[in-house]
Amino acid sequence: MALDGVSLTITRGTTVALTGPSGSGKSTLGRCIARLEEPTSGEIWFDGQNISALDDRGLVPFRKQIQFIFQDAGTALNPRFSAIAIVEEPLVIAGWNPQNCRRRALEIMDQVQLSPTWAKRRPSEFSGGQRQRLAIARALTLEPQLLILDEALSGVDVSIQAQLVNLLLQLQNALGLTYLFISHDLRLLPYVADQVAIMNKGRIVEVCDIADLYRQEMHRGAQLSPEGVTQRVTGG
Repeated sequence: MALDGVSLTITRGTTVALTGPSGSGKSTLGRCIARLEEPTSGEIWFDGQNISALDDRGLVPFRKQIQFIFQDAGTALNPRFSAIAIVEEPLVIAGWNPQNCRRRALEIMDQVQLSPTWAKRRPSEFSGGQRQRLAIARALTLEPQLLILDEALSGVDVSIQAQLVNLLLQLQNALGLTYLFISHDLRLLPYVADQVAIMNKGRIVEVCDIADLYRQEMHRGAQLSPEGVTQRVTGG
């Protein structure tokens, strides 16, 4: 989905949820912010710098600061690597000493509640929720400021979702992280988000506090769905 005049601000240390119908442009926006896709126009500002104007070399320090977590960690993680190798790979690429790589990776695994005794397991030996924890651990190794989570909790059952939400909140409080939380599941958003941005047809049609959105929808007696919320704000 092509983006059309999108404007979005994410305050440091907060979580903005991005929702809307399938094909509305949510993932495209997330990938553009992370510079995984190249926008044809417009600007992307991060920490006072217009990163859309930077070439690959200029982007290097910002790629460390913005990390993207995909929906299916099983396909995003190298199946031939052990868990510890997956977590420490960004550090190896960054030129860290091997001993420091291993120490840092084990610390991060423990922080996301993966036992260091599982360090030599392959991704296929982990459950879906554990693979998402592994993906989060890998994303945290270089101490990013912004995590973009693209439907990162949609592939696990409700009890595991709750555990992962609690983990994300703990990490945010401990590390001062900022999240862009892309999700079609509105039931999750009150537990993780401060604000919600609603997308439709490549545009952001409303940004509001999460509590205001739910209060309005409950007052209307509406069924909470991205399609229903989008219909309300666009007058469809």
